[in-house]
Amino acid sequence: MRKRALVILILFVFMFAVSSSTTQVAAQETDIPLIEEVSFTDGGASEIDNIDMVKPISITAGELLVMILCADNSDDDVFFNAVEGWTKEGESGNSVCDSHIAVYYQIANGSEVNTNVTTLVPANILGWIMRLSGVDTSDPIEGSNFAASTAIGANPQVVPSVTTFKDNTIVLYGLSFDGGDGYPMSVVSPYIEIADRTNTGSPVIAYASGTIGYRHLITAGDSGDTFVYCANVDGASYFQLALNGDVPSTTDATTSGIWYDLFFSTTFLGYFGPFALVVIGYYLAKNERILGVLIAIVDILIISQYFALVGTTPDYWWQILIMIMGVFLCIFPASRRR
Repeated sequence: MRKRALVILILFVFMFAVSSSTTQVAAQETDIPLIEEVSFTDGGASEIDNIDMVKPISITAGELLVMILCADNSDDDVFFNAVEGWTKEGESGNSVCDSHIAVYYQIANGSEVNTNVTTLVPANILGWIMRLSGVDTSDPIEGSNFAASTAIGANPQVVPSVTTFKDNTIVLYGLSFDGGDGYPMSVVSPYIEIADRTNTGSPVIAYASGTIGYRHLITAGDSGDTFVYCANVDGASYFQLALNGDVPSTTDATTSGIWYDLFFSTTFLGYFGPFALVVIGYYLAKNERILGVLIAIVDILIISQYFALVGTTPDYWWQILIMIMGVFLCIFPASRRR
């Protein structure tokens, strides 16, 4: 009896240690990117070949800045040249839809100034700079889709979706309309409009107009098309852009320690713990029914932690299969004892 009691005590201590270790792993949840601030720049009523984009007021190092530029022009290759300090994600537009839109991004260092952007030819221009927190700055872009409508256009304009492979992303959309008479605009849920603007605030057909917005995509998959209603029907260019959420590096989220290494390491050590538990469990289950049941409970506890992590680390499926085998080996020998 003393031996059995000692083994049971050890098993409960083991269960507590594994549970504590896997709680640390589960703490590595992804932040959802948040839009902290948006600045707008109006290029005015005249066609221009450069625009001084006004930066957001409060910028913190490590945040992501996204610059969106809209233009109304009938040339094929109107749009914007390379911009120093920014990475160009993409653009769309042509002489058919008579509109253009482009997106740039950069990781903020906290000392940003206004950004001057030049075009290949003069155009009516307006744009925004977004400041976002909670973005994975090591891998900010999950996907993008740039497209344009025909000159006839449609109402609503349909901005095609992107496919994400990570949870907790933010999906931005933007639309540039052929003429200022596209303003005002609105969007269909689950997307949320941030702003819709036209040059000088008046819907004049010769001006540019555009809109931007977002949705949070909690579960990876298709973001869904964005349906944007405009005041008139005409050509437009548009995009969707998915940004990855960040993983906080906090003390609670540190995955270290002997229990983590033996069960949750992605190296060969991560298989040692499951194999050892299966062998020990089978041996104990052959001799003591209660010990077999307790080992099976430990196996199930650890399997539940693997299932919480397998979405981001598919290799854990191997540990899951090993532990499921351990549950059967614990239960069946124990069930045959009289």
